[in-house]
Amino acid sequence: LQNHGIDYAIIGEGEATFLHILNKMAGEQDEALESKYPLGGYAEKDSDNNVTVYPKFKGMIPMNDIPVPAWDYLDVNKYFENSGDTVLPIEASRGCPYSCTFCSTFVSWGKAMRYKPIEQLIEEFRTLGARHKNPALHFIDDNLTVKRKWMVPFLQSVIDAKLPLQLYASNVMVKHLDEELIDLLVKAGMGSF
Repeated sequence: LQNHGIDYAIIGEGEATFLHILNKMAGEQDEALESKYPLGGYAEKDSDNNVTVYPKFKGMIPMNDIPVPAWDYLDVNKYFENSGDTVLPIEASRGCPYSCTFCSTFVSWGKAMRYKPIEQLIEEFRTLGARHKNPALHFIDDNLTVKRKWMVPFLQSVIDAKLPLQLYASNVMVKHLDEELIDLLVKAGMGSF
């Protein structure tokens, strides 16, 4: 912050903190947001170039509180046309119980796995499929298959929904895969990058 033209930096999970900072800059106050997710997890620079760090608030945002990206602000079909690619990112979970040396996921998202409700994800898939020409959805999750009790019903729901979508995941831990899960991944149309 002191060496660059940056006034704020978010530490960890940013949805609520970013909204707080925007409200602060606009002179707005959102009491409902403040009571649910107190402001914390950021650093700011004042006009004298002094930096103050505010620790993260305790806990993480439940996945069902994280809104679906506002894709309607973008001309997604034009993006597909210009890029030659039809892939959109999708997030089903956050967190990872491991502390791998090559990864900082547990620092940002925590070690506890949190998943979106399955019905919410299926509806998100339906909406994206209806709005855009044959999108491929790439799971940006850090370790999608950790929680088998969520993964099996999710994959079965994807299979049952018979949605004409291409699904991709690139971050899964091999030790969480077995023949049944791999079979469900294939039946759900899941590929890998």
